[in-house]
Formats: sequence, structure tokens, C-alpha cells
Amino acid sequence: MPITLDQARSAKNDALATLYGVIPEINGVGITKVGDDYTISISLVAPLPPGVTIPSHIDGVPVVVKVVGPIRAL
Repeated sequence: MPITLDQARSAKNDALATLYGVIPEINGVGITKVGDDYTISISLVAPLPPGVTIPSHIDGVPVVVKVVGPIRAL
């Protein structure tokens, strides 16, 4: 069964509540669509230090982690 947008929104809120601000390398949490499913996309300013991990799924929704560097306003 595909992951719905509502499921992804709920998982995103949980990711924000539990990870954002706790792991300083996180500079963004969003939702992306891959095929028929939605995923949580977590952007990092730098690679995570040893021993720090981000779960592969949050509330059953897959998590994609990318190092994108700093985000700056144009």
C-alpha cells in the first residue's frame, strides 16, 4: 500500500519534533514523492558525526537523508 501524503505530513511533524534542533547538522525537513509513495527528506549541512544516526523510517514512512551544505537566502 503506498504511503499517503497525510502519512508523510504526520511523519514530517514527528521528525521535526524529535530530530530538528537535536541534531545540529539538520538544516531542513521536507516531503518528497518517489514513484507512488511519499518520503521524508532530511537535508544536512554536513555529514553526521560518528555514532549519530537518523532512522531509516519514521512512523513507517521512508526517510531519505542528503548532505546539501548550508542553505542561504539569495
